[in-house]
Order: sequence, then structure tokens, then C-alpha cells
Amino acid sequence: MKIKCVTVGLLATNCYIVSGNDGNKDFLMVIDPGANFPLINESIDGVPTHIVITHAHFDHVGAMHPMLEAYPDVQVCVSAFENTDKEQIEKVCKGSLRLVSHHFDGLTGFRVDRRLHDGDVVCGFKVIFTPGHSPGSICLYNEKEKILFSGDTIFKDGCGRTDLGGNADDMAKSLDLLLKLNPDTEVYPGHGDKTTIGYEAKGWDK
Repeated sequence: MKIKCVTVGLLATNCYIVSGNDGNKDFLMVIDPGANFPLINESIDGVPTHIVITHAHFDHVGAMHPMLEAYPDVQVCVSAFENTDKEQIEKVCKGSLRLVSHHFDGLTGFRVDRRLHDGDVVCGFKVIFTPGHSPGSICLYNEKEKILFSGDTIFKDGCGRTDLGGNADDMAKSLDLLLKLNPDTEVYPGHGDKTTIGYEAKGWDK
């Protein structure tokens, strides 16, 4: 499995490009294309089979419009509990956040081809429903490879904010769930540096 990270936009969102074989067929998955489609596209070697959105905040979906224009046959996968219409995406662009919105490629609603539920599998990754940062946030977990794409649920030395339509109680439950995973699991977050479950578990115990 190959993982590329492209950091895009003024909020430094990590877009991941993941390629491999899920045991049945090859896949090329783009996770959270948040902004700057040309930069993301430079790192895509082939034709994406899937786009997976961990949550539909504007800094994670800002490049969806040009992505879908370039790759119209890609399968778009989003949590069954995430609102992806234009009004909801723009709702989190209030105050100072609106000042940076023009740096994104288009705050538009986008089509969804597959709605993901907890326990579903996409490209060999199990979907873990982790509300808190947003009502429909998800993580993608490959137990065999010990890899977790955590969106904005857990970061190195922290977790996602809950004041943009999220819920602090839900976040606490989601973190508790993730911190029970194999401690050797590598965590690829939506912002910032890579970490491990073991490192984060020690930090949250303090």
C-alpha cells in the first residue's frame, strides 16, 4: 500500500492519496480533497476509483468540484450521517473562516454515490463512526496494515474542535473508541503530523 500526503489550503488540510489492492482489486482512493486541486492532481498517479470524505467541513471538500469534473466516474463515499449540501458546508464558514473561503476551489454541494455506515468496508478500510467534530465524522481503519485515517477526530497531541456543529460528549466517546485500537496503529490525521494510537493513549492518560 502506498500513501501520499498533500497538505492544502490556508488551514493546512491533509489530503491523502492511497493506492493498493483490497484483496479483490486495485484501488486508488483520495481522502479529503480540501483545496488546490492542481496540487492534489499532481500527486495522483492514475485514475482515482474512490473519493472518501471523513467529514464535510469546507476545508476537507473544497476541491470536490474540480475533482469530479476531472474524474466523473469516481465513486464518492461519505458518512450516512453527514450533511453535504451547499448550505451546510457554508455554515461553518462564518466570521474569520469566511475570509479564507475564497482560497478554496468552490464551496458547493456535491453528489454522493455511497453512504457509509459504521462497519462498512471501502478499499479494504473499515469505517468507524466517530461523531464529535461533526455529526457524521468517520475514520478509516485497516487492522492488518495498522493504519487509521482519522480526519479531524484525533490529531497528534489533540483532537478536533466541537464548536462547528459538533458535540463534546460524542467526541469523548469517539476518542475512547479509537484509543482502544492496536497501539502500533499509525494515525494519519486531517491536520498536522502523523502519530500512533499508543502515543496518543499515553498522552490522554496524563
